[in-house]
This record gives sequence, structure tokens and C-alpha cells, in this order.
Amino acid sequence: MDVYEFVSADDLAQAPEDPTAAFAYFVGIAQRRLKESIRSYPDENDTWRMIQDDKFNFHNYVIGVAKAYKVDPFQDMEVPDPEGYDHTDIRRFETDLAHFMTQLVHGNAIRDRRDSVTIPDTLKDRLRSHVAALQTAIDNNDGLTEAKKVALHAKLREFLEALDSNRVPIWKLTTILVGAMSIGANVVQFIDSPSVQKVVTTMWTTIAEAKAASDEQRRLPSNEPPQILLPPRRPRPKLVRERFSADLDDEIPF
Repeated sequence: MDVYEFVSADDLAQAPEDPTAAFAYFVGIAQRRLKESIRSYPDENDTWRMIQDDKFNFHNYVIGVAKAYKVDPFQDMEVPDPEGYDHTDIRRFETDLAHFMTQLVHGNAIRDRRDSVTIPDTLKDRLRSHVAALQTAIDNNDGLTEAKKVALHAKLREFLEALDSNRVPIWKLTTILVGAMSIGANVVQFIDSPSVQKVVTTMWTTIAEAKAASDEQRRLPSNEPPQILLPPRRPRPKLVRERFSADLDDEIPF
């Protein structure tokens, strides 16, 4: 398997910008493609060689991605040597990768939960009323083109959909709101409207109020990112075979 059998051009175009998130994204895709490739092989005596070659290429691919995104500790690992690459190398690398991904996934879950809020229904209703006011302002504004009105309404629908979730990511609400305002930024008649400015300011205040109320009701781990380390391995004692002196032969009675 080569790089384009692990990921497609579309996969590359849709990758997250955050290096660690991008690493996890590409590893997840490559793992699925690896499993698909392995399942496609016939059940024959020499199939294990093809599977081992695929796993070697996957090992090489992951290290290459880690080096590209500078993700520790994999960026410091050496490219595997095809000579002598065996089941032990595969199992060691798969164990290290699984350990890393476990910490990464759960660390992201902690951060996502910290950055999201449970918005009370009263605040949700208030935000919905603000959105309705903005929708009216958009429809009544003569300075906006039809294309801009359609784009603004699409952003506000996206905002309402995010609001319907049980837990709402703060970054998502703010990104949508900033995106909506950027669409109308060049239309002075719209963006400088006192009514629009008042509604938007009130929406920011309501979101901040929801975040503050949510933070008071929960206790989360510290905001420091988790230290991702591979498990230390104890050195394996080398087995030394006991050597017998030829002189002992004289002591063996026959």
C-alpha cells in the first residue's frame, strides 16, 4: 500500500488544521483502509506475507505523518527496516499507537466537554428570539443583496441547529455568529444598524452567561493538555544458555 491507498486527495483537503487533530484524523482513515485491504486478501498460505507488507507500510506511513505534523513521540521514531521486520515489531508499534490514540481521544473528549455548555431552555429561548430579530432585520434591509440574505439566513439556521444539541460547543456558536457578521460586514447600512448591533451584543452576553452558569455547576480536570507518553518498557533479560565444560564428560559413568 502506498500513501494514496491510505488517504485520498479529498481526505487531505478536509484535514483539520490542528496538528494533533490532523494526525489522529489521518491515522483513523489509514487504519480503516488497512483493515479493508487485509479483509480483501484470499485465505491462502502466503497471505500473511501480504498482510505483513501492508502493516509495514502502515507503520511507515504513520511515522511519516507524525514527522510532517511534528507529533511526539512518533516523529522521533526511526523508519522501520524492511529487513527483519516481523510480528514482534508489528505488535510493539500497534500497542504504542493504541496507547497514544487512547490518551488523545479521551483528552479531546475532556477538552470538548470543557469548551461546551448545557444551555438552559430559558437562555435557548432568548437566543432563538434574538435570531428571529436578526432574520427580520436581514429581510428588511435594502442594502443586502439576495445572495447575502440567503447566506446570512443559512448561517442563522446553522446557529439554531447547534442550539438544539444537548451540549453546545461554545466555539461553534461563536464561529457561526462571527461568520454571519462577516457576510454583512461590507454593508454599512446593515452592520452599523443600532438594532442589529444591539441584538448581536445581547447574543454574545447570553452565550457568556450560559458558559459561566455551566462552569459553576461542574468540576473538570485542569485545562492543561494531557502529557502523552508511550508506556516505558522494562528491559528484557537476555537468556544465556549455560555452557558445560567438556571436562565433565570424564565424570559421566558408563
